[in-house]
Amino acid sequence: MRTVNDLRAAVEEAGYECDDYYMREPGPTGADEFANCNDQITFGVFPDQWTAEEWRSTMNELGSNVLMGDRWGINSQYEVLEDLKTHLGGTLDEENTF
Repeated sequence: MRTVNDLRAAVEEAGYECDDYYMREPGPTGADEFANCNDQITFGVFPDQWTAEEWRSTMNELGSNVLMGDRWGINSQYEVLEDLKTHLGGTLDEENTF
């Protein structure tokens, strides 16, 4: 996926509504693009795999769960990410429970 709009389309094809969709400032994430979908799913597209991995590590340290592609990441509830993984592929770490 090259853009957050690509991620949005893939999430919607997987059966999730994304009617309240808005772009965000990437801030300190290092992302090229960042967006939210219904305040329940966050998408990030990164310039390289290293930056994406740094974001994953930070999110995990904060207790968040993320589904990662090579240059993209999605943050949401673990059950949502498990389902999205069946549609989008990617890597999902063990559930953070803290």
